[in-house]
This record gives sequence, C-alpha cells and structure tokens, in this order.
Amino acid sequence: MRVLQMATNVVYCRPRNDDDAKRALLSLLGKLTHNNVEIIAQRILEVQPSLGVLEGFVERLHNCAAREPKYSGMYAVLCSTLATGSGVIANNATFGSIFKRSLLQKCQSEFECTFALVLSLPESEEKEKTISKLFGIVEFIGSLYLQSMIPAIVINSCIRTLAENETGPMLEALCKLLSKVGHKLETSCTSGTAMNEAFFSRLSLLSRSTELPPRIRFQLLDLLERKESLWA
Repeated sequence: MRVLQMATNVVYCRPRNDDDAKRALLSLLGKLTHNNVEIIAQRILEVQPSLGVLEGFVERLHNCAAREPKYSGMYAVLCSTLATGSGVIANNATFGSIFKRSLLQKCQSEFECTFALVLSLPESEEKEKTISKLFGIVEFIGSLYLQSMIPAIVINSCIRTLAENETGPMLEALCKLLSKVGHKLETSCTSGTAMNEAFFSRLSLLSRSTELPPRIRFQLLDLLERKESLWA
C-alpha cells in the first residue's frame, strides 16, 4: 500500500488491489460513529474501490443498518454523503451514482424477500429473527427517505405492501415505518400517497379489533394519535 498523509494528520493507506480495498472499507465501516460520519465518508471515497468491491460494500452496509435499527439514521447520513461521490468507477459512472443505485436495489430486494419469508415461515425462532430483520429494514428505508435517498413512490409502495397484509408483524412494521416518515410523507407528497382517509380509517378499525394482540392495537392507536397531533 502507498502511504498518503491526509490534511487531518491521519495517515491513510490507499489500497493497491480489491482485497485491500475490501478490508479498508470494512474497517472504516466498523469505526463509524455519530461523531465521525463525514470523516468516515471521506475515507471511504478515497479508497476508490472497483465496481465489484463497491457493490459488496453496499451489501455489508445495508446488513449492518438492518441489524442495528437504532443507528439507522447514522447509516442513512453516511449513505447520503457517499451518494455525492464524484470519482468515476466504471463506464463513466460516478461512485455516487453507482452507490445510490446499488443501495436502492439492495433495499428493494431485501424488503421483498424478507417480507415474503415472514409470510412463509411457521412460528419458530427463525421466523422471529426474520421479523426482527424486517423491522430493521423498514427503519433503514425510512431513514433513507428522510435523507432524500429514497423517493416517495418507493415508500408508498412499502406502506401499501405492509398494510395489505393485516397480520401482527406487518402492522408493527407499518407502525415503525409511518412513525418515522409520516410527517414528511404527509406534508410533501401531494399525490399518489397511500396515506389517504380510507387508509387511516382502516387502521382505526384495526386498532379496535380483538383479533389482534393488545400490543399491536396500542401501537396502531399511538400512530393514529400522532397523526392527529400532526406527527408531534
């Protein structure tokens, strides 16, 4: 590796090959905190990975964010910063454009696959783990939307998918997503929104359904109260 002296007096080693680049990116991701997002983002951009390494990094980043939902906002800020990367990676496409496209594809595929898996699995420890994964994915998707990394049409699609399956796990995931994005979605999305009057009327009806566990009903009630108070 060639040693470079950075302006911050931190010695940085630019990777010579893909294996070095993978190790460098994973090391940087492991050092991420709320206080160093900008610095870590800059170091990641300086790695200048190949297309294959970048796509692998996107997968690892997504998985980390889904496993640690309480840090979804931090990971989303990192993604927003990386999406501005201007270095050319392949076919005249920039780091930022490839990163954002790969991230959106990963989010969509993981949401769809995990959603389907939750529905197909019998009650088991594996299903509980898959439900937790789904919760982490929707938290991350919501945080990305707040950073303007995901368009409203994608969020509305996720909302409709979750709402159409009125089981406890899907309604809980729906509550988590709406609690995060409800205010922005309701104030900025003027057409095509899933959050219409009929939608909330249905949630109100479900909140009184004795077929749902009390915990889910309380979450729905809390969501409806937040909506009435303008998502305060």
